[in-house]
Amino acid sequence: MRRWPTWLVAGALLALGLAAILDAVIDRSEATPAPFAAAPPQTAKNELRAASVTGTLFYTDRRCRLRALGLPDMRPARAPRQTSCTFTLSQDAHVILPAETAWHPDGRMYARSSRGMVEVASISPPWTFRFAGSSPAFKPDGTPTFSRDGAVFEWRRCSPAISDSVAFVGDTSSRCPVRVVSRRAVLEATRFGNEPLPDSGMDIESLAWLDDERFAAVLSMEEGPTQVVLALFDGRKIIRASAGFVATWDDLSASSDGRFAFTRNDSTEGFTVMEPDGTSVAPFPRVSDVHALDWSPDGRWRAVATRASVYLLDVTEPSRPSIRIPLVVRDLAFR
Repeated sequence: MRRWPTWLVAGALLALGLAAILDAVIDRSEATPAPFAAAPPQTAKNELRAASVTGTLFYTDRRCRLRALGLPDMRPARAPRQTSCTFTLSQDAHVILPAETAWHPDGRMYARSSRGMVEVASISPPWTFRFAGSSPAFKPDGTPTFSRDGAVFEWRRCSPAISDSVAFVGDTSSRCPVRVVSRRAVLEATRFGNEPLPDSGMDIESLAWLDDERFAAVLSMEEGPTQVVLALFDGRKIIRASAGFVATWDDLSASSDGRFAFTRNDSTEGFTVMEPDGTSVAPFPRVSDVHALDWSPDGRWRAVATRASVYLLDVTEPSRPSIRIPLVVRDLAFR
């Protein structure tokens, strides 16, 4: 009978033992993608339930796959297919478009701008038209608005004599741009005290409508001590104007119910929230590395994506601690 060396037998037994341990540890069933690296903490679910947070949080993960979570239970929900890391989502969550797109309140139209041109399009029935301008935004009643040469315009039905500045594609109705706030009225927001109106160029970077008359705007100056102005208008009347000398206000938007205008200051990493009368909501804590934001459907919460988590800020109660959802996202939409 042949004898095996003792060290060889011991090695074989050790290998078998390791194989058994690994086989017990490794789950050989088919992997299912999970929205979290680990199970979501129960505390987040409890906080969402206690705060009566409802809706669906759509987001793109590290691999730019679109996911969805139903709140408050944070259960995976169905999401449309798309391949871009950043996106905008229609109000009914059925249509996905590239980022920097403004949506009609009921989701049937959208508007976006590029290279000095605004494109307004309808999903159904399909039509598109383009015209010179920038900073497109919809009023709560669905009227598209935009800026051109420092003035604010909206487009309305007009006579068959269509303006030369508008090119229609597939739209049988006649529309014309109508100026609703002049450049001079907008420039008044950049004058503080008894200073004369600035002679330098001024652009309207973004618009956000709280109702059919009141809107917030971020204005940028080409030169002078005041580089950026955050202003709130009631028609042609200025309600409030705040100057930023080295600041940049980004992500200007209004809540769906028109109660708040919200913007983020890149320099201070803080948020500015205004009510329709210009009153500031109590300061919010600073949040670093913000790269995506959206309103909750009820206009109460602001979802804020950072490098490591998503936070829900209660705009109606700034003193309430934010709700942290341990989710790493590239972009998000709250529906």
